[in-house]
Amino acid sequence: MLHADHSYQDNPMSGVISEVETRGAGLEIRLYGADSDRVEALARKHDHTVLSGSIDKPHGLRECHIIGPDGYVFVPSLAIPVRRG
Repeated sequence: MLHADHSYQDNPMSGVISEVETRGAGLEIRLYGADSDRVEALARKHDHTVLSGSIDKPHGLRECHIIGPDGYVFVPSLAIPVRRG
C-alpha cells in the first residue's frame, strides 16, 4: 500500500519522508496485465518521463518503465503471446 504524503502529517513516519528529493528510489511498482504500449502512449501524452519504451523482454513480458507524477517508477507489463509453429 502506498500513502500520499499528506496522510503522514501527524504520524511518527513523517520524519521518513521529510526532505526526500527522490521518491521511491530503487522501487519498481509492477502492474501486471497492463498494456505497456497503451500506458506508454498515455504517459507521453501527459508529459510523464518514460525511462524505457515498451519492449519484449527475455523473461516473457512486454514492458516499459515510467516515472509517475510523484516520482515513483511504474512498470506496466503483459505476457508476450506464445507463438506456436
